[in-house]
Amino acid sequence: MPIDTLGGYIRSGLDSEKNGKEGEWIYSIYIATDSTTIYYSTGSSWITLFSTINSPLLNGIRGNSIDVSDNYTALDTDWRIRMNASAGSRAVTIPSAIGKTGKLYAVRKIDDTFNIVTVSSTQQIGGFNTWELRNPDDLLEMISDGTKWNVLDYSAYGFEGYRRIGNTGPKRYYIAGMNAQSAFGAATAVTANTLYALPFMVGRGGIIDSVGVNVSTAVNSSNVRMGIYKNNNGIPASLISDLGTVATTTPAGFKEITGLTLKLQPGLHWLTAVFSHTPTVRTIPQASILPVFGVDNAATTAVGTGYTSAFTYAALPTTFPAVTVSTAATQPALFYHFSA
Repeated sequence: MPIDTLGGYIRSGLDSEKNGKEGEWIYSIYIATDSTTIYYSTGSSWITLFSTINSPLLNGIRGNSIDVSDNYTALDTDWRIRMNASAGSRAVTIPSAIGKTGKLYAVRKIDDTFNIVTVSSTQQIGGFNTWELRNPDDLLEMISDGTKWNVLDYSAYGFEGYRRIGNTGPKRYYIAGMNAQSAFGAATAVTANTLYALPFMVGRGGIIDSVGVNVSTAVNSSNVRMGIYKNNNGIPASLISDLGTVATTTPAGFKEITGLTLKLQPGLHWLTAVFSHTPTVRTIPQASILPVFGVDNAATTAVGTGYTSAFTYAALPTTFPAVTVSTAATQPALFYHFSA
């Protein structure tokens, strides 16, 4: 097989020289100039592995990726079906599983709405007549066993993945570090120049559009600066975003930083706040705090309720300073809201 300058080898064997001769590289692979055919070298001849990389072989059945926005009946040649349901609920019909052992389908909802994508077939899918993709970026992967469709993977979330988002009523805020629906703790004066950090879970990707605190007793000329940090082994680490400031002056009430468009990946994150003065704010009690702070040792009764760090009020640092475990009976209630 001639080797031109636009083709290429991927070495995976033991050989030595690179001179473009057939068989010179044992156990090597040649990708054709058009990037659609792959050949395998036995050491003495070239054997075609497969062609058309854009439609790879899956257990002997070719499959391709397709983007759709209307109701769609999948073809035997399909593999990944990316449904945009932004205009309304949609249906994807999967062919029969009979006689197609090993055939794969993956259906993903690629829009950011809650319009439902209903997936169905003439056989059950994972024991159900239909399977619904209800959330942005939901995924369903299935494989035929020759008689029915078995589910390989699907989007599943903890309760955090089902929190209400958006600004249509009822608009709901959530509180970092809060693990139970209970009464707020006693309103408590914060400590100025202390960086507070409380964790919150993102069950699926989302966009934070506002954060805030609820001030019970305001202080003149006071402000709070808030931000979000990445998690690293159970503590706040690198800064994701300094979200800005809001005054905590009179009148008392909910003080909110709005207009944010911060997109977060699923996982644990840290909402932080540093106050320039000492307003009194609503708090969450120890019994309602996420159990991620542990205790110092098995004999202690001092349960961790939050992380803090001495930090003079200013723009947030790119790396969270050394943490101190707080055992205070309450922690400031740090609110956040998802727009999408």
